[in-house]
Amino acid sequence: MVAKPNKPIIFATDLFWSSDGHGIVSSHSMNHGITISTLPAGQSPENEWSAEHLFLCGVTTSLLTTYLELSKKIKLENTGFECTATAQAELVDGKMKFTFIHVYPKAFVSNEGDIESALITLEKAKKICPLYNSMNAEIIQHPEAVITKKKNEAA
Repeated sequence: MVAKPNKPIIFATDLFWSSDGHGIVSSHSMNHGITISTLPAGQSPENEWSAEHLFLCGVTTSLLTTYLELSKKIKLENTGFECTATAQAELVDGKMKFTFIHVYPKAFVSNEGDIESALITLEKAKKICPLYNSMNAEIIQHPEAVITKKKNEAA
């Protein structure tokens, strides 16, 4: 998200806890909520979103949004995007925090000539991504850009 100078953007969410170890996170601008686990980090049952999962989801979504905005400006035609993120949390000065976040964005383009542009755009997106710039964990990005295979092409 590329913001205009001196024009803040306000975001708001609501969280409602139920006593069964779950919560519902929502926003006034959404029609539905997300069920989350309220158990401590690393103790969430399988198939339940934790705050840490949502945090990493925010990291990858913010990168995608920033990348797409930059791509539009240079008229880079994207045919897809995938991104995986992994994070390491550990005790630092008695507090649990993310220390390293590895992000693996993969941009799909339609021709060889756009691969370099996609990689440059991913690097620029890393520099201006709002969530990246809001964290003190070390973010290590492993960008990749590939040509999309046509449906009738062999893998």
